[in-house]
Amino acid sequence: MQKKINTISGIEVLGVYRERRFSPGKISEDAAILDATLSRLSDAAYRVRALPPEDLQDMTPKPDLVLSMAQSVRALDFLDGWHKSGVKIINSVQSVRSCYRKALIRCLQDAGIPMPPSRIVKTGELERR
Repeated sequence: MQKKINTISGIEVLGVYRERRFSPGKISEDAAILDATLSRLSDAAYRVRALPPEDLQDMTPKPDLVLSMAQSVRALDFLDGWHKSGVKIINSVQSVRSCYRKALIRCLQDAGIPMPPSRIVKTGELERR
């Protein structure tokens, strides 16, 4: 039996790197994860490219699919607009926002999941201590 090769050359996948500020000490490791994934997709005949989230607004035309590691409010707002226009987003805007600390703490508490006491403080408040 002959193995079928998946040729999807018409589909463009855009990889969006995580913002450097969200990867302290792990910038190259985070980028390597996305690069390796895009490489495998390219091997499977997808058209791929990658860019930092700061360059999203310059991206035209819209890709068919986005594989995003972005976390900033600005990038997520932009990707949400694409999602609403029909672009498929992997690591959806909603899932990333659900992992923001306030949302995650509230979700865990609402689900009755035991967790240590938590408190959110502004960075400047920590610097004064």
